[in-house]
Amino acid sequence: MSTVSRTLHLQNQLWKWSIVIVTAILFISSYRIHQSKVKYFNKAKESRRGSIRKAKEGKEDLRIKQERFGVTRSIWMQDSFKLRRQFFLEADTAEGGASLSGKNSAFKETYTNPKGWLQEELFWELNGEKVVPVGESWAKESSRNAIIPDEECKKIVPMQHLRFFDAQTAEWDPEASRLVANSAYFCVLKVEGHDLPQTLDMTKAVVKGTARSMTFALDEKKKQQVSCQGVQLQLSKGTPS
Repeated sequence: MSTVSRTLHLQNQLWKWSIVIVTAILFISSYRIHQSKVKYFNKAKESRRGSIRKAKEGKEDLRIKQERFGVTRSIWMQDSFKLRRQFFLEADTAEGGASLSGKNSAFKETYTNPKGWLQEELFWELNGEKVVPVGESWAKESSRNAIIPDEECKKIVPMQHLRFFDAQTAEWDPEASRLVANSAYFCVLKVEGHDLPQTLDMTKAVVKGTARSMTFALDEKKKQQVSCQGVQLQLSKGTPS
Protein backbone atom coordinates (compact mmCIF):
# COMPACT_ATOMS: atom_id res chain seq x y z
CA MET A 1 0.00 0.00 0.00
CA SER A 2 1.38 3.35 -1.03
CA THR A 3 1.94 6.21 1.37
CA VAL A 4 -0.97 8.16 -0.15
CA SER A 5 -3.33 5.21 0.28
CA ARG A 6 -2.29 4.68 3.92
CA THR A 7 -2.85 8.39 4.58
CA LEU A 8 -6.35 8.32 3.06
CA HIS A 9 -7.19 5.15 4.97
CA LEU A 10 -6.04 6.73 8.22
CA GLN A 11 -8.10 9.87 7.54
CA ASN A 12 -11.19 7.75 6.87
CA GLN A 13 -10.70 5.88 10.14
CA LEU A 14 -10.23 9.09 12.09
CA TRP A 15 -13.38 10.56 10.50
CA LYS A 16 -15.44 7.48 11.41
CA TRP A 17 -14.16 7.49 15.00
CA SER A 18 -14.86 11.22 15.25
CA ILE A 19 -18.47 10.63 14.26
CA VAL A 20 -18.78 7.82 16.82
CA ILE A 21 -17.27 9.95 19.60
CA VAL A 22 -19.42 13.02 18.83
CA THR A 23 -22.55 10.83 18.69
CA ALA A 24 -21.68 9.27 22.04
CA ILE A 25 -21.09 12.70 23.62
CA LEU A 26 -24.43 13.99 22.32
CA PHE A 27 -26.24 10.88 23.56
CA ILE A 28 -24.72 11.14 27.04
CA SER A 29 -25.49 14.87 27.22
CA SER A 30 -29.10 14.31 26.12
CA TYR A 31 -29.50 11.50 28.62
CA ARG A 32 -28.18 13.68 31.45
CA ILE A 33 -30.49 16.55 30.46
CA HIS A 34 -33.44 14.15 30.29
CA GLN A 35 -32.61 12.70 33.72
CA SER A 36 -32.28 16.18 35.22
CA LYS A 37 -35.69 17.16 33.78
CA VAL A 38 -37.26 13.98 35.15
CA LYS A 39 -35.81 14.70 38.60
CA TYR A 40 -37.02 18.31 38.42
CA PHE A 41 -40.59 17.38 37.45
CA ASN A 42 -40.74 14.58 40.02
CA LYS A 43 -39.52 16.97 42.68
CA ALA A 44 -42.07 19.59 41.59
CA LYS A 45 -44.85 16.98 41.62
CA GLU A 46 -43.92 15.84 45.12
CA SER A 47 -43.77 19.47 46.23
CA ARG A 48 -47.27 20.12 44.89
CA ARG A 49 -48.60 16.98 46.54
CA GLY A 50 -47.02 18.03 49.81
CA SER A 51 -48.54 21.52 49.55
CA ILE A 52 -51.98 20.12 48.79
CA ARG A 53 -51.72 17.66 51.70
CA LYS A 54 -50.70 20.44 54.10
CA ALA A 55 -53.49 22.70 52.81
CA LYS A 56 -56.09 19.96 53.38
CA GLU A 57 -54.75 19.44 56.89
CA GLY A 58 -55.02 23.19 57.50
CA LYS A 59 -51.28 23.55 58.14
CA GLU A 60 -50.80 26.11 55.34
CA ASP A 61 -52.76 27.97 52.65
CA LEU A 62 -52.47 26.84 49.05
CA ARG A 63 -52.91 29.45 46.31
CA ILE A 64 -52.91 28.71 42.58
CA LYS A 65 -53.08 31.25 39.76
CA GLN A 66 -53.66 30.83 36.04
CA GLU A 67 -53.73 33.49 33.31
CA ARG A 68 -55.65 33.18 30.05
CA PHE A 69 -56.00 35.46 27.02
CA GLY A 70 -58.94 36.24 24.74
CA VAL A 71 -61.49 34.97 27.27
CA THR A 72 -65.24 34.56 26.74
CA ARG A 73 -67.92 33.40 29.17
CA SER A 74 -71.66 32.76 28.78
CA ILE A 75 -74.27 32.43 31.52
CA TRP A 76 -77.79 31.28 30.67
CA MET A 77 -80.97 32.09 32.59
CA GLN A 78 -84.63 31.17 32.18
CA ASP A 79 -87.53 33.56 32.73
CA SER A 80 -91.18 32.98 33.65
CA PHE A 81 -92.05 32.28 30.00
CA LYS A 82 -89.24 29.67 29.87
CA LEU A 83 -87.27 31.83 27.45
CA ARG A 84 -83.49 31.49 27.68
CA ARG A 85 -81.69 34.76 28.29
CA GLN A 86 -77.94 35.10 27.88
CA PHE A 87 -75.24 37.01 29.69
CA PHE A 88 -72.16 37.04 27.43
CA LEU A 89 -68.78 38.43 28.49
CA GLU A 90 -65.45 38.80 26.71
CA ALA A 91 -62.15 40.14 28.06
CA ASP A 92 -58.54 40.67 27.01
CA THR A 93 -57.20 38.55 29.87
CA ALA A 94 -58.48 36.56 32.82
CA GLU A 95 -56.53 35.62 35.92
CA GLY A 96 -58.05 32.77 37.88
CA GLY A 97 -57.08 32.33 41.50
CA ALA A 98 -57.89 29.30 43.66
CA SER A 99 -57.18 28.95 47.37
CA LEU A 100 -57.42 25.92 49.64
CA SER A 101 -57.20 25.94 53.42
CA GLY A 102 -58.45 22.99 55.39
CA LYS A 103 -62.00 22.21 54.26
CA ASN A 104 -62.48 25.67 52.79
CA SER A 105 -61.83 26.38 49.13
CA ALA A 106 -62.51 29.42 46.96
CA PHE A 107 -62.11 30.40 43.33
CA LYS A 108 -62.31 33.86 41.78
CA GLU A 109 -61.52 35.15 38.31
CA THR A 110 -60.42 38.70 37.49
CA TYR A 111 -60.94 40.11 33.98
CA THR A 112 -59.06 42.93 32.27
CA ASN A 113 -60.96 45.23 29.86
CA PRO A 114 -64.17 43.17 29.99
CA LYS A 115 -67.21 43.84 27.81
CA GLY A 116 -70.60 42.34 28.63
CA TRP A 117 -73.99 41.86 26.96
CA LEU A 118 -76.91 41.06 29.27
CA GLN A 119 -80.39 40.23 28.01
CA GLU A 120 -82.32 41.83 30.89
CA GLU A 121 -85.78 41.09 29.50
CA LEU A 122 -87.30 39.21 26.59
CA PHE A 123 -90.84 40.17 25.62
CA TRP A 124 -93.27 40.72 22.73
CA GLU A 125 -94.92 43.84 21.35
CA LEU A 126 -97.90 44.62 19.19
CA ASN A 127 -98.06 48.18 17.88
CA GLY A 128 -95.63 49.31 20.60
CA GLU A 129 -97.57 47.67 23.47
CA LYS A 130 -96.43 44.60 25.42
CA VAL A 131 -98.36 41.39 24.85
CA VAL A 132 -98.11 38.00 26.55
CA PRO A 133 -99.00 34.43 25.55
CA VAL A 134 -102.20 33.13 27.12
CA GLY A 135 -102.55 29.45 26.35
CA GLU A 136 -102.49 29.21 22.56
CA SER A 137 -103.57 32.85 22.16
CA TRP A 138 -102.18 36.30 22.95
CA ALA A 139 -103.37 39.12 25.15
CA LYS A 140 -102.25 42.58 26.18
CA GLU A 141 -100.08 42.55 29.28
CA SER A 142 -102.25 45.26 30.82
CA SER A 143 -105.45 43.23 30.27
CA ARG A 144 -104.96 39.49 29.91
CA ASN A 145 -108.68 38.89 29.55
CA ALA A 146 -108.72 40.74 26.22
CA ILE A 147 -107.64 38.09 23.70
CA ILE A 148 -105.99 39.45 20.56
CA PRO A 149 -107.58 38.38 17.23
CA ASP A 150 -105.59 35.89 15.15
CA GLU A 151 -105.09 38.35 12.32
CA GLU A 152 -103.45 40.85 14.70
CA CYS A 153 -101.21 38.14 16.20
CA LYS A 154 -99.27 38.03 12.94
CA LYS A 155 -97.99 41.53 13.71
CA ILE A 156 -96.50 40.57 17.10
CA VAL A 157 -92.76 41.27 17.25
CA PRO A 158 -90.24 39.68 19.67
CA MET A 159 -88.25 42.33 21.55
CA GLN A 160 -85.60 42.58 24.26
CA HIS A 161 -84.04 45.03 26.69
CA LEU A 162 -80.29 44.61 26.41
CA ARG A 163 -77.66 46.02 28.76
CA PHE A 164 -74.12 46.51 27.47
CA PHE A 165 -71.11 47.46 29.60
CA ASP A 166 -67.45 48.20 28.99
CA ALA A 167 -65.31 48.22 32.15
CA GLN A 168 -61.69 48.44 33.24
CA THR A 169 -61.80 45.29 35.36
CA ALA A 170 -64.34 42.78 36.60
CA GLU A 171 -64.35 40.01 39.22
CA TRP A 172 -66.36 36.80 38.92
CA ASP A 173 -67.25 34.77 42.01
CA PRO A 174 -68.80 31.47 40.80
CA GLU A 175 -69.74 30.34 44.31
CA ALA A 176 -71.90 33.46 44.82
CA SER A 177 -72.88 33.66 41.11
CA ARG A 178 -71.84 37.30 41.15
CA LEU A 179 -69.87 39.52 38.75
CA VAL A 180 -68.67 43.00 39.79
CA ALA A 181 -67.52 45.34 37.00
CA ASN A 182 -65.40 48.35 38.03
CA SER A 183 -65.23 51.78 36.34
CA ALA A 184 -67.87 50.81 33.79
CA TYR A 185 -69.63 52.58 30.96
CA PHE A 186 -73.04 51.04 30.29
CA CYS A 187 -76.13 51.54 28.17
CA VAL A 188 -79.55 49.92 27.82
CA LEU A 189 -81.10 49.35 24.41
CA LYS A 190 -84.46 48.19 23.15
CA VAL A 191 -83.68 45.72 20.37
CA GLU A 192 -85.86 43.61 18.09
CA GLY A 193 -85.53 39.83 18.38
CA HIS A 194 -84.78 37.36 21.17
CA ASP A 195 -81.28 36.40 20.03
CA LEU A 196 -78.19 38.25 21.23
CA PRO A 197 -77.41 40.76 18.44
CA GLN A 198 -74.04 40.65 16.73
CA THR A 199 -73.75 44.45 16.55
CA LEU A 200 -75.26 47.31 18.55
CA ASP A 201 -76.26 50.82 17.49
CA MET A 202 -75.28 52.81 20.58
CA THR A 203 -77.02 55.90 19.23
CA LYS A 204 -80.35 54.14 19.89
CA ALA A 205 -79.63 53.53 23.58
CA VAL A 206 -82.51 54.57 25.85
CA VAL A 207 -80.23 54.82 28.89
CA LYS A 208 -76.53 55.65 29.01
CA GLY A 209 -74.27 56.17 31.97
CA THR A 210 -71.15 55.38 33.95
CA ALA A 211 -70.80 53.57 37.25
CA ARG A 212 -68.04 53.21 39.79
CA SER A 213 -69.10 49.58 40.09
CA MET A 214 -71.87 47.46 38.61
CA THR A 215 -72.92 44.15 40.13
CA PHE A 216 -74.67 41.33 38.29
CA ALA A 217 -75.88 38.46 40.45
CA LEU A 218 -78.18 35.45 40.32
CA ASP A 219 -80.27 34.46 43.33
CA GLU A 220 -81.17 30.92 44.36
CA LYS A 221 -83.99 30.85 41.81
CA LYS A 222 -81.62 32.01 39.03
CA LYS A 223 -83.28 35.42 38.87
CA GLN A 224 -80.96 38.24 37.88
CA GLN A 225 -80.19 41.23 40.06
CA VAL A 226 -78.32 44.26 38.70
CA SER A 227 -77.18 47.08 40.98
CA CYS A 228 -74.85 50.04 40.41
CA GLN A 229 -72.76 52.28 42.66
CA GLY A 230 -71.59 55.80 41.84
CA VAL A 231 -73.89 56.18 38.82
CA GLN A 232 -74.16 59.11 36.42
CA LEU A 233 -77.03 58.66 33.95
CA GLN A 234 -78.03 60.15 30.63
CA LEU A 235 -81.68 59.41 29.86
CA SER A 236 -83.24 59.30 26.42
CA LYS A 237 -86.75 58.82 25.10
CA GLY A 238 -88.21 55.37 25.38
CA THR A 239 -86.70 54.47 28.75
CA PRO A 240 -87.69 50.86 29.47
CA SER A 241 -90.30 50.37 32.17
